[in-house]
Amino acid sequence: MKKTGIQFQTFNTLYQLYTEDKDNLAKTDKILMIPDYIGYVLTGNAVTEETNASTTQMLNLRQGLFDKDLAKSVNVSQDQFPHLVDAGTVLGSVSHKWHVKYDIPETEVITVATHDTASAVVGTPGKGDNWAFLSSGTWSLLGAELNVPENGLDAFAENYTNEWGAYGTYRFLKNIMGLWILQCVRHELNDRYSFKELAAQATQVAPFQTFIDVNDTRFTNPKSMIQTIQNYARETNQFVPTTPGELTRVIYDNLSLYYANEIHKLSGILSKPIDTLNIVGGGSNVELMNQLTSTLAGVEVVAGPSEATAIGNIIVQMITSGEVDNVVAGRKLIENSFGLKHYQPEANKYVGVLDRYCDFLSSIHHESKEAV
Repeated sequence: MKKTGIQFQTFNTLYQLYTEDKDNLAKTDKILMIPDYIGYVLTGNAVTEETNASTTQMLNLRQGLFDKDLAKSVNVSQDQFPHLVDAGTVLGSVSHKWHVKYDIPETEVITVATHDTASAVVGTPGKGDNWAFLSSGTWSLLGAELNVPENGLDAFAENYTNEWGAYGTYRFLKNIMGLWILQCVRHELNDRYSFKELAAQATQVAPFQTFIDVNDTRFTNPKSMIQTIQNYARETNQFVPTTPGELTRVIYDNLSLYYANEIHKLSGILSKPIDTLNIVGGGSNVELMNQLTSTLAGVEVVAGPSEATAIGNIIVQMITSGEVDNVVAGRKLIENSFGLKHYQPEANKYVGVLDRYCDFLSSIHHESKEAV
């Protein structure tokens, strides 16, 4: 992490290349990320856009280039990657052959922040210096936008990452399980309840009866998410949820607890207070979870827009085309264009619950280490 600033994830391109056939790599002229390949097909111009390239775990954080030693270790060279470009770079015009084949007008292609989270962060209407973001969907990505990367020991210990953002920033974040857990539960219930109906049922259930570590690998892709949650509760001698409302309550409770705990850790790593959490993505529509997170973390939650990735993509194009001055102006435009919802911490509610949850996580992790 000291060299790249990126957390260790087995799906990073570094590991994909390591397992790739050496003969295939030896005869490969250029290695392109999927969005860059699409841009190449459209225009004939090959580049490597930075926000996505950083997630390969192959960019040197200080040099701003593909790291020579890491490339060699996975049997490729720096020259096999097209040159790096910033988000907002004009890639070129759509090739004439596509105009002829599909009867489309002259079109300019702009290389946006091609990593979806990078675009989502651009599309997050954060203000000031003390806000954090939560891109909430199937997965959760919680962090802060920085001008200088943070790759010290504290960040390493908490498994934070420094992915490159648009316009010279870094999206300092942590990957957390998200609404995938509920999606699986809903599917097991034969999709007979909408997410809104499940949330309504959850509000009728007493909160915080069962603690789970949502980042436990058992929740990644089990055969039965319902049984996995119930088995976890039994193993830890807690209330076992059975009804759709109880299961949903456990999921929303523990995602909110995890978010709140991570906000406090993020504040400690960055040595500054976090007073606002901007939640974007599909999870921004879950009022129960948004209010719980606000109360548990003691911060204001600003929810929306739900389509921040697409909006951030558009904002980058508008900045390049001169329709918007900069990201600050773009975020102001977003704030004024969408019905954002604000949640304030509820006083004297759930006192001590976060501490109990943290104690629970510590005990679980301690037991796991002893078992090893």
